[in-house]
Amino acid sequence: MVGILLGFILTLFLSWQIVEKKNAETAAVKGEKTEIKHKTYTSEELDVSFTYPDNLFVKALSDRLIITNYKLGFTNNYRPQEYEVEIQIAAAADCALSLDEQVKREQCAEGGKQPIKIINKEVEKLSSGTFTTYTILPPSSPEAMRYFLQKENHVLEISKEPRDSYFEEQFNQMINSITFLHE
Repeated sequence: MVGILLGFILTLFLSWQIVEKKNAETAAVKGEKTEIKHKTYTSEELDVSFTYPDNLFVKALSDRLIITNYKLGFTNNYRPQEYEVEIQIAAAADCALSLDEQVKREQCAEGGKQPIKIINKEVEKLSSGTFTTYTILPPSSPEAMRYFLQKENHVLEISKEPRDSYFEEQFNQMINSITFLHE
């Protein structure tokens, strides 16, 4: 009896997620614009506060924040589709003399790993700090992006998947809204 009940609940949950994903896909493909309200999120652990669209979800883990337009399931192995977005914000490792060196060393990895090649670097001054975008080529992976926001001794590492998405405007607004709590 318990097995049947758990099976029913799991089926209901998965069906709901499929409907939510299809709704997001349909709206994104049609280019629909809706009135977006914003919420403020504060993380004492990362020493930041930012605003984000209220149609996104924020999940706080012990070492980072994950912001998505879909509810996260039980595992974090899901790869966002073209009409979805996953943004992660974490404190950057402090192990190199410069961000360039840190990016090349793959977040301070030790033990003979091949360095990452930096293809392009763009630096932009924002009210929230210096925003640096790296286009990189890891030794055994496709080209990728890495983002850093730095203000004085605060450095955040930010990732976004997929690389190009329907959420670029919201991503940029969120980055611009970040404030460090203890400057």
